[in-house]
Amino acid sequence: MDAARALTIKTATVRRLARELDSYVTELAANEASLAAARSAAPAAADGAEAAAVLRQHAAVAAETRAMVPHTAGRLAVAMEELRGMVGVEEPETDGDQPADATGVANGGGGADVAGLEVAARQLLEEVHARHGSAVAAARQGMP
Repeated sequence: MDAARALTIKTATVRRLARELDSYVTELAANEASLAAARSAAPAAADGAEAAAVLRQHAAVAAETRAMVPHTAGRLAVAMEELRGMVGVEEPETDGDQPADATGVANGGGGADVAGLEVAARQLLEEVHARHGSAVAAARQGMP
């Protein structure tokens, strides 16, 4: 596979996983709000068994989403690490305030097309690190 195609695929993977993580975080907030509403409505429900079943369902949905956040963050961490290796970018400091250091081209050339893709990949890595740096770092600590 040529360098431009590999870089395009890996960049798209990082972009997709970042959006997926955003989606899970948003969904988790909505599920937890729904669970809190169900808990407050449960004592007022006329049918206690039905209210308990609804509460269990809300809790199960929230738990599934909560489990997907670190899983997706871990997949994003791996994809970001692979993309960093492709474009020769060092991993930024864990505080998230320092931008990624572009140290050079790991692919060894390939023309202006690859160079433009590498610049876009570096920018994406900086953006994703700024948005999800702490979640990715936490996921990386839990990885073998």
